[in-house]
Amino acid sequence: MSAIEALDYFIENKSKSDKLPDILFLDLNMPGMDGREFLAALNTHYKHLAKQPHIWVLSSSTLKADLEIANEYPIVNKYFTKPISYEEIQDQISFMISA
Repeated sequence: MSAIEALDYFIENKSKSDKLPDILFLDLNMPGMDGREFLAALNTHYKHLAKQPHIWVLSSSTLKADLEIANEYPIVNKYFTKPISYEEIQDQISFMISA
């Protein structure tokens, strides 16, 4: 699914919590609409979502500028540098469930 399709999906299903994900994995470098554009667009709708997913940015970039992009948006819960292991994801899910 492209970022544009994902954004449309969130908007179309904003009042249907059963249709919204618990976690959204987002790359900053995507064709068409990049991660920053997606975050800016979703940010305007986020508080109106019936269920607000945890947004985890996954990026191959270790540039401070990319981390700052993610930090610009309070809707981003976590920033991971790729590659990410299965264990790291499991740890974060376990932490999220126990919180």
